[in-house]
This record gives sequence, structure tokens and C-alpha cells, in this order.
Amino acid sequence: FPCLEAYITYCCNQVGAKALLDQKKQDRRVEHFLRLCQESSFSRKLDLWNFLDLPRSRLVKYPLLLKEIQKSTPPDHPDEDALPQA
Repeated sequence: FPCLEAYITYCCNQVGAKALLDQKKQDRRVEHFLRLCQESSFSRKLDLWNFLDLPRSRLVKYPLLLKEIQKSTPPDHPDEDALPQA
């Protein structure tokens, strides 16, 4: 899927990104800053890793979502033929 190519690079680099984040958290100032951000209302109490992992976690949910939509779509619906391809 050409439109999902960005996910390939993103997901391939996640292990390294997590390791780098963990390394940077060893610095007291970084840890303090991240804690302040997490406590702020704009973060919805989520830490930075939750935000970094969100695209990957959404990606794996798309096939499940499409299967559920397909199950709920009546056979005579105009989208019925396009759902398996999606």
C-alpha cells in the first residue's frame, strides 16, 4: 500500500526510538520536563511514549475495524463490493 509507506519507516524505528527515549529519561531535567508535560491537561495524562506509539497501535486496528464494518454492511449496500478491497 503506497499510502502506508510512512508507517514502514515509523514502525521500523520504534524500538530504537523507545531505547533513545529511555536513555534521555535518565537525565533529571528531561524526566522533570516530561513529568510536567504529562501532568498538564493537554496531555490527557498520557506519557510521551503513548503518543509515539499511537500511529502503530491504530494501524493494527484498521483491519479489525474494516472486518466489523463488513459484517454490519447489508449485502445490497453500495459499499459492499469495495469493503473487501479496502
